[in-house]
Amino acid sequence: MSEITKFVGKSNYAFETMLQKISSITKVSPVLLKNYGIASFNEWQKKTGLTVNSLSNMKPEDRCSHIYDMLDLFRNRLETIIYSVKDLDKSLSIANITYEIIFGNH
Repeated sequence: MSEITKFVGKSNYAFETMLQKISSITKVSPVLLKNYGIASFNEWQKKTGLTVNSLSNMKPEDRCSHIYDMLDLFRNRLETIIYSVKDLDKSLSIANITYEIIFGNH
């Protein structure tokens, strides 16, 4: 996950916290969630042709746009889990946790 955490400028601890919180809501293993995150990141890299290092020279708003794109890929992978939960409050909680960790003060 170090490339992903470098991508968003957050610590591994922040991502582990996010995965634990989402896991507690969905009852899905943090390991599976981590694999979804890695797969989403790899898909983002393949689609954009960008690397983490190439983002360092971007304006914050452009970098933020890429973060949202990657999070959308992650959210799409989580949709099957969210729909299996069949609870809108839980799915909104997952989204809130993700954005809080990425954009919050962690």
